[in-house]
Amino acid sequence: MITSVRKMVARYDIHPRKRLGQSFLEDLNIIRRIVALAEPAEGETIVEIGAGLGFMTEELAKRAGRVIAIEVDPRLAAILRERFAGQERVEVVQMDVLKYDFSSACPEGRIKVVGNIPYHISSPILFRLLDFRRSISLMILMFQKELADRIAAPPGTKD
Repeated sequence: MITSVRKMVARYDIHPRKRLGQSFLEDLNIIRRIVALAEPAEGETIVEIGAGLGFMTEELAKRAGRVIAIEVDPRLAAILRERFAGQERVEVVQMDVLKYDFSSACPEGRIKVVGNIPYHISSPILFRLLDFRRSISLMILMFQKELADRIAAPPGTKD
């Protein structure tokens, strides 16, 4: 398995698309920290938003019962399908996350959601997830600092 973002970018000649707000998370320590916070376990279903090149997907699949990797970009979804072919724990779904029915991911229980969220659709994604809060036991989401500051700002402030 390819072990770095740079190697995969070179191999597939693929680069993040600005119009989709893509950024490839390169730091394996951050990926492992996000996965540790999610505490994946056998029997659990984890939905990953914006699976990209699959580095977080790979770490999640080592510990979770099932990982649903959602990726809107057909180029990246094809890479994910190739990368995780034959791995029953990983399901790649190529679609807009704003149209995904999170309650269908695990009808018999609740799911966990993780993701490195694109800035330009961060708020719509957050509101979409809140619509499915009864189906979600935990969310670990990485946002750009500017959005995190806005979310944490006191009501009525400009920031």
